[in-house]
Amino acid sequence: GDASTVAGRPELDVAHEELRVVEEELHTQADELSATYGALEFERRRYRELFQGAPAAYLVTDAAGVVLEANRLACQLLKIDTHFVIGKPLSLFIAGEDRPLMRDVLGLVISSAEVSSFELHLLPRGSNQALSMTASVRRASGESAPPSALRWILHERPAARSGNSAPPGIGADPQANSQVSA
Repeated sequence: GDASTVAGRPELDVAHEELRVVEEELHTQADELSATYGALEFERRRYRELFQGAPAAYLVTDAAGVVLEANRLACQLLKIDTHFVIGKPLSLFIAGEDRPLMRDVLGLVISSAEVSSFELHLLPRGSNQALSMTASVRRASGESAPPSALRWILHERPAARSGNSAPPGIGADPQANSQVSA
């Protein structure tokens, strides 16, 4: 009995040493993962602060125009809390006469990756008073077709700029586009 225990001891010492080395490697990897997680969490918080504190109304939608993110100013414009706007089609907040234009612009941005600016009328929740807005929409950086996210920025248009200087369709007065000459 004693001879087999003594003869097996060097193998146990080697196995124990190998386990100790593996344990050290796992601790090192865990420390590296923890540091990486901390850096990612810091960047996520920084992005959130920049996004929420931005001096303009920002939205992120999917390619169909469904809201994925909305900052504080966008929610103020829409008169809705963030958790209620997420998952809603942005078109719910666009005046009916501007929805076809919005669909056209979405198609253009999705197919060509161009940044597109246009004028539209925003209807905040519970309001029938439309806000005259300039919207810019583009793909998220580095996205290929079809994009998974679109970035929106909305600015209220000054009352003096009524849209007469824009070409028909993009940014033009929707009333002017809907009139048919006989």
